[in-house]
Amino acid sequence: MYHVTNIARGLLVGSVALAAVFGAAGAAAAAPAPERVISDARSGAARGATPALARTIVHQVPRVAFTVNGVAGRGSQISRYDGRAVYFIAHPAKAGQPARLEGYTNLRTFKAETARIDAAARRAAQARLGATAAAAPRLRATGAGTALPALTTDRSWFYEHGNFGGNRFSMRVGTAVNDLTRYNMSCFLWWCTSWNDQLSSVGATGWNGTFLYEHILYQGSAIYFPPGYVAPNLGVWGWNDRASSIWVR
Repeated sequence: MYHVTNIARGLLVGSVALAAVFGAAGAAAAAPAPERVISDARSGAARGATPALARTIVHQVPRVAFTVNGVAGRGSQISRYDGRAVYFIAHPAKAGQPARLEGYTNLRTFKAETARIDAAARRAAQARLGATAAAAPRLRATGAGTALPALTTDRSWFYEHGNFGGNRFSMRVGTAVNDLTRYNMSCFLWWCTSWNDQLSSVGATGWNGTFLYEHILYQGSAIYFPPGYVAPNLGVWGWNDRASSIWVR
């Protein structure tokens, strides 16, 4: 009886301890995620892909029309470029024109085009707002995304789920992260999940454009979102749960 009583007492204490642990974890999960700003470098220019790395590339199917080096395609036709790094520019829908992807296999051309877009956006923002940014916008979920009327913050936002849901973090203009596997998105007890291949929506609301890269160290395929643009569903662009490094120029 003595042993039975001790065993019962031990089970009761253990149950209370486990309930306390899981209760605390549940409360932490229910609490709103605090703002988190991350970076580990100031530049994250695309580095392309080695031949060995390129052979592993399999492109996700976008839901918008695309061009690669001026050749038009749709849907599964993107598989023509499997095994090759493609550098995309996301063009939001505007002025009656549908959203589209503009892709290049030449890294130099991609860099020149994105630099031109950033420079034009900065000139337009300075004309509208002067040198000071306004308050952060309310992000809206509208299909392939929304072109904001003006640039509004000094950073871009990144979210675990579509429609700006789940865990999140932000990066200031002029910062980069070369390896998302080194940043934990969430932890439960001793088990942590990194931000690698976890991004599903982006708010590129900073003064410059935002680059997502398929692999760490800014390698592999890339996609660029122009300044003042929010993308509630990266799957529309063929980039859901795909990014491993980031640069907010």
